[in-house]
Amino acid sequence: MRNLILVIVFTSVLLSSCTLEQSFGVLGAIGNIGSPSPSIGSGHWTSTNSGTSTNTAPKWSSDALFIVADNWSTNNDPLFLNPLEFKEDVIFSGHKTKSINPNNGSTNWEIDVNFASSLSKQIYVKDKIVAVKNDKIYIVDLEQGQVQTVYKWPIEKEHLSTSFEVFDGRLYIALQNSHEGYSAIASCELATLSDAKWSYHFLENASIEFRGCDDIFRVCKDNLIPNSSSPLITNHNDIFLYFTGKKDGSYGTRYLEKYNLSQDRSEWFHENTNSINQIGYYESNILLGTDNSIQALDNNGTEIWRNDFNGVRLSQEFDSEFIIVNDLIVVLGSYNTFAIDLVSGDQQWKLSLPYSNSSGTAAYHNYQFLAGFTSKSLNIFQDKLYYLSNAGQLMIVDLSTGTYDSAILGTGGNFKNNHLLVTSRGTVFTGSQGRGVLTFPVPL
Repeated sequence: MRNLILVIVFTSVLLSSCTLEQSFGVLGAIGNIGSPSPSIGSGHWTSTNSGTSTNTAPKWSSDALFIVADNWSTNNDPLFLNPLEFKEDVIFSGHKTKSINPNNGSTNWEIDVNFASSLSKQIYVKDKIVAVKNDKIYIVDLEQGQVQTVYKWPIEKEHLSTSFEVFDGRLYIALQNSHEGYSAIASCELATLSDAKWSYHFLENASIEFRGCDDIFRVCKDNLIPNSSSPLITNHNDIFLYFTGKKDGSYGTRYLEKYNLSQDRSEWFHENTNSINQIGYYESNILLGTDNSIQALDNNGTEIWRNDFNGVRLSQEFDSEFIIVNDLIVVLGSYNTFAIDLVSGDQQWKLSLPYSNSSGTAAYHNYQFLAGFTSKSLNIFQDKLYYLSNAGQLMIVDLSTGTYDSAILGTGGNFKNNHLLVTSRGTVFTGSQGRGVLTFPVPL
């Protein structure tokens, strides 16, 4: 441990006086202590603006800092997951949950809560994180840096889904009993989770089948005004559930249903020919994301527009949030990034990266063109979009035009499958597999 502390101090001193390329060289030397180092690139750039790829000096300033990690990671699991900014500090999950000072990399607090799965979902509620894993519900207090509550589901045959929602101070979570063949949604006040009093919503009057772990849902109040043609009269304070499911015999066809939890009745359901990965809201519209389309419905379930991305597989993470900025939906697909107008559904711009039909993967050319397919985190900073490609390349996209710059963070896949965070102060944080957390001033 004493040697590790000396390494970190020595690294910080060296990096404070190095260029970015020299800093990466220092990292390579340090990485040889005890284990092989990942191969880190030199931060060279390529841009669509010039029409040709270029190898030029990196645009990052010289105070880039690499924080050497401890022995968190095993089997090259990513350790920079679900990042968020809380009161100017950066909080993220690896094999522990940790808060660091973004100015110097020092640890504020660290707790032994393991959310080290790219599939784990967390909801940020004021000064707390709510997460579900292995039939347990966790509440982490970000002010105190401690686990406030761990609630283990008490019914042995019932299993919690990772699809859950916190609305108006109340936790809603899908559960499934495979032995008795039912699915339901349970809810309780989040503040009283340690002594929870659960309400069950069996959706007995639903038109479609809700299967808990296989479907997603959203909870809201219907503060939207239905069209005059709607025969249903709802109370302004009613709680509504939008959820996905299927009908008996409807193999391959999915549905979205609007269900009134307060009055225990179905309001409407909408058929979709594809699996639904996302449900969201925008003003008076409901948004649906599938493997290859984005769709908008009005408050009565009538389709307003639909944009099908023919031949493109979209990379929406299951049950994730839509990325909406400046009245645009930003969508990533295989080797393409799209901006869709929220009002019309029309494509505003499309960014395409080279690919190889023969191999089905990106056409690598000195790692300067990498596929923008799986983004773990998308960030908006000063009207630019920042995300990591599936091979670990930092993409910087002008939201008004769709033109981009790109930076090579590493040769190969050292930074792929990691999340990315751009803080309000303009600092980029991401992780290298099995290594540590990389942070540098945001390239503008």
